[in-house]
Amino acid sequence: EVIRLDPGLAFGTGTHPTTRMCLRWIATHEAALRGVAVLDYGCGSGILAIGAALHGGRGIDAVDIDPAAVTATRANAGA
Repeated sequence: EVIRLDPGLAFGTGTHPTTRMCLRWIATHEAALRGVAVLDYGCGSGILAIGAALHGGRGIDAVDIDPAAVTATRANAGA
């Protein structure tokens, strides 16, 4: 599945090795995520929160200390 987003001024496009590893885990563990609350701490562009939501996570919180990251995450999540 492809996630298209605009990172804006925030960090996180999914190309960093640890982000890719987390996205791979999310994509292959959908049953484990179904209905589970998810916290994306240091959300950057929101890619992990969005990936978790697309694979069954619910009650997702995405937080960051960078206001640009919060703006980018909200825009990418369609909030």
